Amino acid sequence: MWSHYSGGHAGFCVGLDKQRMEDFVESEWESNQLISSQPVSYKDMPDFHEVVLRYIKREAEGSSINKDHMFVDVVMSVLGTKSKHWKYEDEYRIIRREPGVVCIPRELIKEVIVGKKISGGDYALVKSLLSDPALSHVRLGRAEFAGNSFLMDIKYV
Repeated sequence: MWSHYSGGHAGFCVGLDKQRMEDFVESEWESNQLISSQPVSYKDMPDFHEVVLRYIKREAEGSSINKDHMFVDVVMSVLGTKSKHWKYEDEYRIIRREPGVVCIPRELIKEVIVGKKISGGDYALVKSLLSDPALSHVRLGRAEFAGNSFLMDIKYV
């Protein structure tokens, strides 16, 4: 994941408390215009075609269709599914109806892990941000290459 999403090990990753995140999503559903919050589904083939066909069949049978439910089902089948090759990422996705930022409360942040190749300036910025007393519960870690493997060891500071 580091090589794909963090500029070749030069970025950082924010770890969240899963239970608190789920509670937050449930309580802030409406105000943040969230569509869905769920783990990514890893499959051999995308299944959005099946979702669309299901709605076409329902309409052909004369069943009423809730357009909002159809929209959510189609969007989540596209945005919530990835190839099995990416299963090791173990992603969790939160999808909003409108573009924009969801402000996550600080108490949900559990850790910040910086990449092995993070610049000195970026590392100093992360440390500075974490010096805020409201973030004193957040652990700071650094990802290091684990011997002769593709795995990463996290060394906490």
